[in-house]
Amino acid sequence: MKAQELLDEILPILFSVKDDKDKLQKILDFFYEEIYDYSNKPTPELPEKYQKVVVEIADSIDAGFICFLNLETTEFEELPNEMLFDPEYFEKNTSDYFTNMKIHHHEWEKCVRFEPLESYDSLQLMLQFSGLIPDKKLHKQLVSSLESKNQNSAFNDLINHSEYVQNWVDFKSKYLQNHIADLLVLELEKELPEAYTQMINGYFDEPADSHEPEIIPIPSLCLICKIHKYKGNKENLMCSIKRFDQRMDESFSCIAFEKA
Repeated sequence: MKAQELLDEILPILFSVKDDKDKLQKILDFFYEEIYDYSNKPTPELPEKYQKVVVEIADSIDAGFICFLNLETTEFEELPNEMLFDPEYFEKNTSDYFTNMKIHHHEWEKCVRFEPLESYDSLQLMLQFSGLIPDKKLHKQLVSSLESKNQNSAFNDLINHSEYVQNWVDFKSKYLQNHIADLLVLELEKELPEAYTQMINGYFDEPADSHEPEIIPIPSLCLICKIHKYKGNKENLMCSIKRFDQRMDESFSCIAFEKA
């Protein structure tokens, strides 16, 4: 079967269980474990000034910290979970106290908070990686470990004593960076829309090679599209990105096309 024919077979099945939460959850779990590959997800395009801090925040939440980012300056603070959710316990069991720590994020006008992954998201990430392991014995052990009470420690013990430890580190790092970048793009569009538009108003193949939207050819399909004719700057900016991505293709296509 061709891809479209297979899709035509799949969609009615999904629609038939659209109101069955349990079956939809099973389908979603299967997709995450067997099909969807986090490692192949493209990193969202971010203004250069934020790229370094995304890596730092991803490492920080992986270590269990909650991070606060100043959208305007890219300054960020990291605080232990216990300090925010159980300050009394934190004070009793550490030498650090709120009064002795210099905390500034509450003073920032444009501040974004990033937290470690929820348990469910962590589980899906580990399931996805387990599905990529070619060693069938280890794959089975990893999946079994995720059914245990201490799933994180059991999973990490197996990985850390295998030849795939670096693969796991790289896989998880890329996912967390994509996760932070996705959230950051949403916040920039919401909190600093004009500045964000200006920052990404040039498109880059290499750091020193920028392309202004004005020199990107406009396909004939765009000229008869409602978005190009009537919508605002944000929609047209997304259109410009699509046109730039396909500038070397023989033909132009766009799933958002709607005839004016």
